[in-house]
Amino acid sequence: MNHVLSLILSFLLFTFITNLPSNTAGPSYPTDVLDTDGDLLIQGSGYYIQPVNESAYSGGISLGKTANSKCPLNVVQSSFEFGFPVKFTIPKSPEAKIFTGYEVVIEFRDKPLCAKSSEWSVFVDNTTQLRYVGISGPGNDHGVEKINGRFVITEYRSGSSSYSLLFCYKMTGECAPLGLNEFNSEEGFSRLVLKSVNDFPVEFFNDGVDPNPDAGDKTSNMR
Repeated sequence: MNHVLSLILSFLLFTFITNLPSNTAGPSYPTDVLDTDGDLLIQGSGYYIQPVNESAYSGGISLGKTANSKCPLNVVQSSFEFGFPVKFTIPKSPEAKIFTGYEVVIEFRDKPLCAKSSEWSVFVDNTTQLRYVGISGPGNDHGVEKINGRFVITEYRSGSSSYSLLFCYKMTGECAPLGLNEFNSEEGFSRLVLKSVNDFPVEFFNDGVDPNPDAGDKTSNMR
């Protein structure tokens, strides 16, 4: 009898784990994502992504153009202090705020005129085989197919405003952290690529632009 009960409990536990919400990722419980002022990250608002650990070529995340492209389609670490602002969206979420562990759509607030979209995706470089982050451009500028998956924000260090950006593959569910490849002196930037080591903590700076200036303060009681 105890053996049968144990089998039933094991089956129920397995069913619960395999039916967790599909838009979450990572072992930790979802938490509010905060900017450097300690305020909630809000869907549609603009934020600068800045590395926590400054390098010799420190700067925010922006767009760069390689020698093979006529359009700045690569997501890179900029030589500018803050880079370009991005906005985050959780698909089909009724909440205004952004959580860790959930799928997020990341887009630059301003789209280059030569690009079809400013939404982040992952591509493979034909020459280097790097899996790098870019946006959609005209024709087949990236050279190979886009990799299916989703971006996720996770805590880098609990209790701080530092976070990691991950990309999770659709086919396997496995996640890889985003980081920087070596600085390319000819291109003048480092590309944002998928890495095996989680060594690129970032912070989010609010760009100060209210996406809904007439909506009033709807988030003061959200935490």
